[in-house]
Amino acid sequence: MQAAPKEMIVLGRNIARMRVGKKLSQVKLAVLAEIHPRYLQKMENGTGNASFCVLLGLKRALGCQWKDFFRGLK
Repeated sequence: MQAAPKEMIVLGRNIARMRVGKKLSQVKLAVLAEIHPRYLQKMENGTGNASFCVLLGLKRALGCQWKDFFRGLK
């Protein structure tokens, strides 16, 4: 299996960081974002490729800004 691109790993870590900061479980965030918990788990692990609509749902559920997803990337 090919390694996940750095950008996907950073995105996943940022999602996990924000989720934990809001004291949400993966299941709760997935419900709020209207995605499957397994999909969220893959994204947080850097192996799930997020569509714009999925990121929009996560943005709304987390109450974050777009830039928060990409923190740490150049």
